[in-house]
Amino acid sequence: MNSTLLEDYLAGALAHHRNGLRLLHDTISAVVPETALVTRRNVPAFRYRGRTLVSIGDARHHVSLYIMQGKTIEKHADVLKAFDTSRTVIRFNPEQIPTAVVTQLVHARKAEIDELEGS
Repeated sequence: MNSTLLEDYLAGALAHHRNGLRLLHDTISAVVPETALVTRRNVPAFRYRGRTLVSIGDARHHVSLYIMQGKTIEKHADVLKAFDTSRTVIRFNPEQIPTAVVTQLVHARKAEIDELEGS
């Protein structure tokens, strides 16, 4: 992982969102430790097998988990009913990151990529 990239991003994030962003980062990294942290669309993105697994971001009132491709959000709509979502993003209260939900979504996104890559 590129810890400098994460620290630089956190330095520019809202102070009360930093712990939530770090928890998102740590959860994603624990689920898929073989990711590479890069910048995509000005936010930290996790690359896996040459594809974007997920990204994280800071906004005025929330932190976000971006799932920019695939059907993960659609397939997990029942789990995500309690959260503010769109077609490609889940928004969380930075003080209440649901790590079990994040873990489930990251596993699902990894499985999508593995299927695309034929393994």
